[in-house]
Amino acid sequence: MNLIKWSNSQRAPILTLELPFGFDESFGNPNHYIQSKYVLAFTLPLKALERFTGAEIFLGDCGIPWFLLKKVLNENIENLFGDKYVVGLLKN
Repeated sequence: MNLIKWSNSQRAPILTLELPFGFDESFGNPNHYIQSKYVLAFTLPLKALERFTGAEIFLGDCGIPWFLLKKVLNENIENLFGDKYVVGLLKN
């Protein structure tokens, strides 16, 4: 039994980091990736998470100064974390 099938057959909820193992960033293959209940992305979510469904998505602050992110991204974005280290995202 491969890792994906074995993981998906377990009763315990699964937390994945960034993208679940086996999730194809380009195509979002819904048939062959770890079915996680929670996803933890660091600082900013990956674009591919827009196509990912079925899990609660959280952002974790990995310590990159927010003013530096604003400068690098060249966008006027607000600090999502405030005094928290992890925040949940709402999907439309």
